[in-house]
Amino acid sequence: MYLQGVKQLAEICGETSAWGQTSRFAWNVQVQTTIALAQRELATARRNLDELKPMICQEAG
Repeated sequence: MYLQGVKQLAEICGETSAWGQTSRFAWNVQVQTTIALAQRELATARRNLDELKPMICQEAG
């Protein structure tokens, strides 16, 4: 599905010679998106942990 979308993008650009470049660009976008999502999830997890910390410490103490 992903590669099909990249191929269609290359065809829209009208250059099959740009296939490799388009593929690399799309791959970089996918990687950056994955990293951004992971960082956002990590930030959310840290926020949740910070919110839970007082309750955890109260129960433990």
